[in-house]
Amino acid sequence: MGKFLFSLFCLLTTFCLAFLYGSGSLSVEELGSFLCSQGHQADGDLVKTILLSIRLPRVLLAGLCGGVLSAAGVLSQGVFRNPLASPSVLGASAGGVFGAVLVFFFSSPWMHWYLLPAGAFLGTLLSMSLVLGLVLAGVGRDTSHLLISGFALAILFGSLTSLLSSLLLPDWEKASSLMHWMLGGLSGSGWSHLATACPPAVLGLGLAFFLVRRLDVLALGEDVAESLSVSIRATQVLCISAISLLVASAVSVAGALPFIGLIVPHVTRQILGPSHRRLLPFTILNGMTLLIAADFLCQIVLSPRELEVGSLTSLLGVAFFFAILFKARKPDVMNQAKQADTHQTKMADLLNPRVPSTFISCDIQGEVCKGGKMILRGLRFTIPPGKLSVVVGRNGAGKSTLLRCLAGLEPDFRGDVRVYREGTGSTKLSTLKLRERARLCAWCPAEHSLAFCFSVIDVVVMGRYPHHQGYPGNRDFVAAHEALELMGVADLWQRNVLTLSSGELKKVMLARTLALQSPVVLLDEPEAHLDYSCARTILAELGTLTNKGRTILMTLHNLSLAKELAGDCFVLANGTLRPGRPLDILFP
Repeated sequence: MGKFLFSLFCLLTTFCLAFLYGSGSLSVEELGSFLCSQGHQADGDLVKTILLSIRLPRVLLAGLCGGVLSAAGVLSQGVFRNPLASPSVLGASAGGVFGAVLVFFFSSPWMHWYLLPAGAFLGTLLSMSLVLGLVLAGVGRDTSHLLISGFALAILFGSLTSLLSSLLLPDWEKASSLMHWMLGGLSGSGWSHLATACPPAVLGLGLAFFLVRRLDVLALGEDVAESLSVSIRATQVLCISAISLLVASAVSVAGALPFIGLIVPHVTRQILGPSHRRLLPFTILNGMTLLIAADFLCQIVLSPRELEVGSLTSLLGVAFFFAILFKARKPDVMNQAKQADTHQTKMADLLNPRVPSTFISCDIQGEVCKGGKMILRGLRFTIPPGKLSVVVGRNGAGKSTLLRCLAGLEPDFRGDVRVYREGTGSTKLSTLKLRERARLCAWCPAEHSLAFCFSVIDVVVMGRYPHHQGYPGNRDFVAAHEALELMGVADLWQRNVLTLSSGELKKVMLARTLALQSPVVLLDEPEAHLDYSCARTILAELGTLTNKGRTILMTLHNLSLAKELAGDCFVLANGTLRPGRPLDILFP
């Protein structure tokens, strides 16, 4: 609360300074006389015009542009899982600038300010529509492909902008106006500009606040997020739509304002931590403060001349990158003390409630291929209920692919996966909604890629996203602590996950999976990064969960552990699965 009040105080202070001492030649005496209603009528009208028709809309527009660009930065960093991403990586700003340049090129000078916002807005929407088309076509299913597509579009629109700008050079009047706008500035802004920017900004901010709960889970990785009921494609489409609306609202009235969407979210994240639910409102306030302050400085530094605010934000961007380059990396320990009392609460048998006896069957029709190579082919098998079953096989046999098929994460999978529960009958996973499927079947990959410096308890609580949908309660935190205790890492609950060793991170991710309390648990190489003794202890603990009706299927490379702990063993070879002994993999 204190940080929020401080951010709000900074915003109000910069707003008052820019409003009272911004553009226009007003002395302190004239301002005081107007505020006290003691000035002459003519002088009062002049002061009123300067304050209400020039300064106020300009300050409000600066705040709006700073806030929406910062919000777009939060979404960009969240959807790309990169703290140095910005709206420009999708080509949004480049598309807006190109649309404005088209207006300059094909219209007469007196029409620029009538058509310019529309051209910039349509240019931004055009670029984002192309990105959306790539996502819907499946090209952008992988975030790296989406990133490459955005860069390519940014380069394309930048090249077209340069081409049109070079053709405009002989026309001095158009070239001068174009350069003024491309530098990014708020001079000459009025109430009409504010009215133009508000509708898309409000719609974009509404989408942004709707998406923040998903972005936290997406930080765990795309496959993990999808296994926790977050639709990756829908999230990408909504994020790109929100970013396009936010960037378009700013670019259409203020031109290119670089680095606002990068600096503010990144710095705010260092102060508040990575939780997007907290990050977004603070970032909007800080973005408003930064751009209002930058525009105010541009007005007074060389008064009566004005600098373009885009040039100042570019300088801030350079300083920001040098600061990152020379910053000594220090561990960022999240402060979760406020939850300490809640987390110490114990609920008897919360982690391991008895569930109906559950078993899972799979019928793979045809072949599952990767890179043109057949991995799995028509096979039918059943994983028995209430047991810890193990799949063994050589490297590349398809063990991970098999688990992904069972979890519904393999796009090439063609077949039928059913879960049979005592008292409820058969359930076909493909017919369930993502949230229902996530509650029924938990999945933990072999490797993990975390994007931001979440605390351990935050990560484990995210594992219960299908239950709380972004609003965790006391039960979720207690279940998370119970899972951490089962894995023997309860003392790490406040640690930053990026500072953990590989073995500690593995235990935390296993706890994240178990906290979901699903009747079916799929674990891909749970012994990875663990020494033999530790792996044996943890797998033995996992075996105790089967006493409460849970069905656990895991892949293992350690044949000794498989032989010692597995209730049933399956050998995967040549795309088919058959019951067998762990040693069958060595002596088929």
